[in-house]
Amino acid sequence: MTGHETPRFVTAILDWPPTWFVVRLALLSAYLIGGVAKLGNWPSAVAEQVHFGVHPPELTAALTLLVELVGSVLILWGRFVWLAAGALGVFTLLTAFIASPFWALQGQARFIATNDFLASRPGCRVRDGGDGRGPAALRCAARFFWQHSSPPAQPWRSRATPGNRRR
Repeated sequence: MTGHETPRFVTAILDWPPTWFVVRLALLSAYLIGGVAKLGNWPSAVAEQVHFGVHPPELTAALTLLVELVGSVLILWGRFVWLAAGALGVFTLLTAFIASPFWALQGQARFIATNDFLASRPGCRVRDGGDGRGPAALRCAARFFWQHSSPPAQPWRSRATPGNRRR
């Protein structure tokens, strides 16, 4: 092995058919957990909308639940992935601006909130109570889902780079 080849164990993992489902499930876990939690405790889902000042709270809670669960299921199922990823991306972007108004804060609180907003990833719990959503999360999720809506046979070789060219 010259250092430019993919290790055999990595190839075996990426060639294993359930890998794509498991990866998608991991990336969607925040949306799935959020949707199931809202479904299981509707009054709290409505209260969350009221807390963030979104009106009408019942309608926005229902739309949030719908986008989180239906979008996730469509991506896991591999159907209309582009539409589901787009819906979750728009949802994530709107949520980031509604839930993280860093521009309204001052001093260190603003610095922490801005950093949290720009550096968070989906499915992650970031320090200081961040919700794991923001533009970086949107870029990460959109890039993954749109590039991998139909997994190629060898996805790590889908683009020629010095590290994965065949010789």
